[in-house]
Amino acid sequence: MKNLGKIILFFILTYGIVLAEVNTGTDYFLSLQSTKKEVYVGEAFSVTLLFKQRRDTHPVDSEFTSPKFSGFWIKDESKPKKIEEGEYDITKINYTLAAQRLGHLKVSSANIRIATRVHTQNSEGVSVPEVQNKTYFSNELNIEAKALADGVDLVGDFSIITRVEKSEVNAKEPFPLIIEILGNGNIEDISLATPSISGVNIVNGEAVINGNTLTQKVTFISESDFVIPPYVLRYFDVNTQEINITTTKEIKVKVKNAKLSEELVIKEMHKEKLPDNSVTQNFLSNIWILIAYIVGLLSGILLMIYKPWNFLAKEKTSSIKKPKTLLWKLLPYNTDKKVDDIINALEKNIYLSNNEDIDKKVLKEIIKKYKIS
Repeated sequence: MKNLGKIILFFILTYGIVLAEVNTGTDYFLSLQSTKKEVYVGEAFSVTLLFKQRRDTHPVDSEFTSPKFSGFWIKDESKPKKIEEGEYDITKINYTLAAQRLGHLKVSSANIRIATRVHTQNSEGVSVPEVQNKTYFSNELNIEAKALADGVDLVGDFSIITRVEKSEVNAKEPFPLIIEILGNGNIEDISLATPSISGVNIVNGEAVINGNTLTQKVTFISESDFVIPPYVLRYFDVNTQEINITTTKEIKVKVKNAKLSEELVIKEMHKEKLPDNSVTQNFLSNIWILIAYIVGLLSGILLMIYKPWNFLAKEKTSSIKKPKTLLWKLLPYNTDKKVDDIINALEKNIYLSNNEDIDKKVLKEIIKKYKIS
């Protein structure tokens, strides 16, 4: 009998919804339902809160306290939906949750305080109206959160694509790339690795999540042709119980007016074969020394005459007025919404010959804020 009592108590605490639904004599009751009892860390699942009220009851007041989701992310919460079922009005709220950590997690019970008008008799036997308060509790939910495989942080089902507007740019012209990830799962945990491309400056925009879609803008700037390698996503599929990999395709970018780097020029010079004659080599070495001396002497004379540092100083102070220079200096701060708006306007004006207006007041604030010169 003691064991039977423990079993009944267990069912009351864990599956209170079942007992509540068969208790048709109750005017009000709450219950919690979960689509899963075991989940992986980060895996999304649904919890439904039901509140049933007999249609012939007339509460004076009510106060609802929602369940506590300690150890869970609340990814979504629906608006209350009312339906009719027999002699009851049912209010339903759906929560989309995801476990934050390993182990035994609990969704605590919700409760609602109902105030109703009742009649009692006083000492003289006269019926007196009073307000009576009673609190109703739902069951709790116990959830077991399991670990994902090593090296995998994502769980669900995802796809990834990249979009570009063109395949050719001028040297030092920003090349924008849009990354779009669509899927069901812990999409907010996605952090794409920045590719390493020699000689290319890469600026990552802020990732924006809208529902089940993550969008991120990445800008590449180079003086020579380059290749953007594939972006890769690894995730655990709970349906197949396997690790899946989805990737984008590599993108080859042609840079017009590309310049050979100094390093490449030096390598090409070293490829030339010199005569294997020590006398000839010494003679050529002396010639190069003489040429270097003459060039250095002439350069010094020209520097003293023309004083190019004055020109450079003027160029530095005025360079920010040039749209391309301003665009280059603003790119590192594109996570700022105001800066990103000006960058988009500059790109359209420079490369699409548009005539986008730029708020000079906002631009001055940005220049002052980030100390751009």
